[in-house]
Amino acid sequence: MKKSVLLLIWSILGWGTASGQALQVWPGDANNNGKVTNVDLLQIGMAYNNFGPARDSVNATWSSQSAQPWPQVLGNGVNAAYVDANGDGLIHYFYDAFPVYVHYGFSHGAVTPDLFPPATPWIDPPLFLDSSSLPTQVFGGSVLELPLALGTPALPVADLYGLAFSMHFNPQFVDVDQVELNFNQYSWANPDNDRIFATYRASPERLDVAWVRTDHNERSGSGPIGTASIIIIDDVISWEQSFDIRIDSIQLIDRFGNTTAIAGDTLTIVVLPDGVTTGKEPRPRPGFRVWPNPAGPFLHVEAQDVIREARLLDAFGREVARVEPGARSFHWPLPVLPPGMYGLEVRTDAALFRQKTVLR
Repeated sequence: MKKSVLLLIWSILGWGTASGQALQVWPGDANNNGKVTNVDLLQIGMAYNNFGPARDSVNATWSSQSAQPWPQVLGNGVNAAYVDANGDGLIHYFYDAFPVYVHYGFSHGAVTPDLFPPATPWIDPPLFLDSSSLPTQVFGGSVLELPLALGTPALPVADLYGLAFSMHFNPQFVDVDQVELNFNQYSWANPDNDRIFATYRASPERLDVAWVRTDHNERSGSGPIGTASIIIIDDVISWEQSFDIRIDSIQLIDRFGNTTAIAGDTLTIVVLPDGVTTGKEPRPRPGFRVWPNPAGPFLHVEAQDVIREARLLDAFGREVARVEPGARSFHWPLPVLPPGMYGLEVRTDAALFRQKTVLR
């Protein structure tokens, strides 16, 4: 909806002059708690398609920006004006979610920590990686595709609208930049594909995740809601070792922002050195090169094995380009895309590679 139309509707409804003291909005801090975190994406889902008075300056730079209060106040007490990151008067996806990604971890003034309701395992519904999908043997270089499940038949979830949580890894075994969360498949939580989600690298050991619906309808149920793709670092395993993947700091909300306690989980993975069961020499890993980086109108991709598929993902994990070259190297003319950070995923017969790529 164009800004002029929004202003006309605003005038017809009698909201032409919003009353009250001006608010100070920091783009990306959608819940106005002083710090940009994954919980801020949940506010965007709650306020999705709401509209109000646009700011005088329509931009999303990290600074204090004066805004008129909106008539909509979310169930958690947050005025919807704080959610309008770019100040155009409408809550929508990219222009209000991207500042959360760009300003992730930024803070201003006094910070009120996000609240994560304490939960009790075996009593409250769990959020967990389904270990039944683990291969019988895990080696350096293995790619693990694990379902991410929320709730069980015995402990189902009621009134799910949004979910924020953190995943913790041992950087000796897992590069957080190589972890991919995929919520694109249809599930009980996402039967209509009406949702947004994002992942944020909070540290070399922690990945923050947020998933939220946008249609103001809740879902209830249990079972997988997505998948986690995890690559075990190849060159550090010389004897049998184990490491944990921990899920915690969970906030589940209904469409009004009310929270439900969700229990976290810890999955222990045992990693074997190559040849431990076969007595053979460790298998070689195919090499992988991409240039230039930063990239311009093209990328050149090269591997030691045939490349079956290459995908380019935006900051929110959405696929923006895909090719199936069927060759060990190829020249990839890129579509016209906004400058910024993208994820490149290249799959060969032997391995899955991921790296960050900057487009100019």
